[in-house]
Amino acid sequence: LVLYALELKDPYIFAANLPGAVVGLWFVLRAHTLSDSDNQRVHIEVATLGSVVFFALLAEVRVQFFGPEGIALYAWATMAFILIFYMLPLAAVYHVIKERDSSRFFMPQVCVCLLNSTAWTAYGFFALRNPFVWAPNAAGVVLALIQLFFCLVYPRREEAYFRANWFRRITGSYYYAPAPLEFL
Repeated sequence: LVLYALELKDPYIFAANLPGAVVGLWFVLRAHTLSDSDNQRVHIEVATLGSVVFFALLAEVRVQFFGPEGIALYAWATMAFILIFYMLPLAAVYHVIKERDSSRFFMPQVCVCLLNSTAWTAYGFFALRNPFVWAPNAAGVVLALIQLFFCLVYPRREEAYFRANWFRRITGSYYYAPAPLEFL
């Protein structure tokens, strides 16, 4: 989002996302030092390096082949990353339904995602009229509402909540994304 904000020359998107980029970098470094196996560290390193290489290649392709009109490349990549971010907690839906327990969803994070995606949807739609900003965030509103629905239908059990939020207890961070195949 920071690159897309620079391309748009939008100080509001830039200022709102730069702290998130810094905190995200801190999170990756913290998770790397806390990982208890070489396998976890390799996954973190590959994901981080892969993201950097992806955006570097995207920038080069944009400059070499598309010029100023290539801003759509950043827009599509940003939209894909936002959608992935909002969809990650839904990997736990299978377990929530099966166990009739929403402990795998952290209610404060669900509420913050709902507020955040609602605000960005409104800003993107009403102020910018930019579908690359409002569309993925509108999907974020819907996905947060789905999580909220499951939290209300299947209240959490405290012991399961304690197990599901192990990552927060270890790192002090609420941002735990389940492995993509965890629901299998």
